[in-house]
Amino acid sequence: MTLPFSFGIWALSEWGRSGRGAASEAAQYVSVHVWKLHIPIRLDFLLDPFPTSKVISLQNQLYQLLINSVTDLCYQNCLAYFADNASVLDVGIGNGIMTRRYHRLIKSKNLKITGIDINHNYLNHCASLIKKYNLENNIQIYEEPVEAFKPREKNFFDTIFFSMSFMLFKDQDLVLDRIKDWVKPTGDVIFFQTMFPKRFRLMEVIKPNLRYLTGIEFGNVTYASDFFELLDQKQFLTKENRLLKENWFQGEYRMIVASPK
Repeated sequence: MTLPFSFGIWALSEWGRSGRGAASEAAQYVSVHVWKLHIPIRLDFLLDPFPTSKVISLQNQLYQLLINSVTDLCYQNCLAYFADNASVLDVGIGNGIMTRRYHRLIKSKNLKITGIDINHNYLNHCASLIKKYNLENNIQIYEEPVEAFKPREKNFFDTIFFSMSFMLFKDQDLVLDRIKDWVKPTGDVIFFQTMFPKRFRLMEVIKPNLRYLTGIEFGNVTYASDFFELLDQKQFLTKENRLLKENWFQGEYRMIVASPK
């Protein structure tokens, strides 16, 4: 059967609620229609494999399948950069999948992470992992957009951290203006994201439309020249610019460390 993706998510959740132990042969696949392509997805592959738990959302499953390796690269480098006992704002913390591998490091460095996100399902999953790994003293999460979030006090955070989230904001100028007063005078703002060194018209069409296939927002293409020009305009000093990995279609995973001038 061929379904628009949003309907496919609903159908899968309804199928899970029906209590069937496994999909029938006739319903083992959902064919997702994206543009003129029909992409088969196995229902049983996308379901939570643990028999005692409920079916978790298709979006969360795809997040893990598509984002895990990138998340690992991000937190491997960024957690190493965070100072011991640092107060960190993680803007777009997502489903907290990084805690599976890095919960011991988070505890050993005594990090105090405030995580914000606007996706309720992701935060529920994140909360379950915080509880599983006893990170209640290290990570606090809030369902709130960065455009509305207010820290406890001015200059509260040692580090403000954007993990593949900055490219999602429609008004990036506003976000940079807001966070300036949230970071301590000696603190940093870290951006981890995919960047393109030169114009790529095809990717400008593909990237924002990936949400129709995956249900996950990938944002727009970020060009290095535009990004650093924006930082300069908003009075941020670039302190480090690390190439972590070359990505497909000429993209680059980069970690940029900046601070308000």
